[in-house]
Amino acid sequence: MTIYYGNFTYFFMLIFPFALLFFLYIILRKKDEGVKRGVILTLMCVNLFQHLFKSVLYSHYEGLGFTALSTAYNMCALLIILSPVVFLFKNKFISSFLFPMGAVAGIVAIAVPYWLIGESLFSVESVRFYLCHIILFLTSALSVIFSPERISYKCFWRTPIFLLCAISIIILNDIICFGLDIYPGVGEGTIYEKLQLVNPCMSFGPAEQFSFMLDIADFFAPKSWIYSSIDGKCLPILWYLIPMTLVTLAISFIAYSALDFGRFREDAAAFISKIKKNCGK
Repeated sequence: MTIYYGNFTYFFMLIFPFALLFFLYIILRKKDEGVKRGVILTLMCVNLFQHLFKSVLYSHYEGLGFTALSTAYNMCALLIILSPVVFLFKNKFISSFLFPMGAVAGIVAIAVPYWLIGESLFSVESVRFYLCHIILFLTSALSVIFSPERISYKCFWRTPIFLLCAISIIILNDIICFGLDIYPGVGEGTIYEKLQLVNPCMSFGPAEQFSFMLDIADFFAPKSWIYSSIDGKCLPILWYLIPMTLVTLAISFIAYSALDFGRFREDAAAFISKIKKNCGK
């Protein structure tokens, strides 16, 4: 079973997480709070364990020891590391962003597995990839489903800020890993050159498969915001700042309004009523 966009394997692995989510929801929906939290936290800890001990669990990482690949080197890795801590300590503010983002990041990674195209579904890397991203999606989605009170549609505007903070943490993590010399596959060069090479969260430009993103960035922002006047390469983060902010605001508004539909409906009705009253004067 080889993975290609649009084939049976691709769609099966895209649908499977939703089927599993529905299955777990049916099982857990009538359980008490302790059981729900216990199942979610256990899955989060399993995901964290497999992330931290890649070199022990997966043969193609054997002998590498602890490397940057077991740290917060990308968005999903950061979310996997933070999720059990935030969930355990019930931080309402961070939870309202972390878990919706985890659900989206997990399923987006599964929908666009560009580094697995042409690989067997049963290769070690494919198994690792789908395992960690499916668990990230499940635990994040279940956290939102069973704790909807943590979500407020009025907070949607903060999502781009949270996302930028997350990207900044990932870049800082990579810089530390360069300093400790634990980032595999990165040769000599300045920290900036190394960051350009590993390109965390595509902050230094789109991957080859996503070059169309430059056309989108060109539409929303002046070229001085996108390309460096020195080397002509993309300006870090700034190149996608405007489109990313606009897209994140639109998606988060729709998603948060749906998740907090009761309060959104009440406030919308009150707003419309107020407009009608003012227009009637």
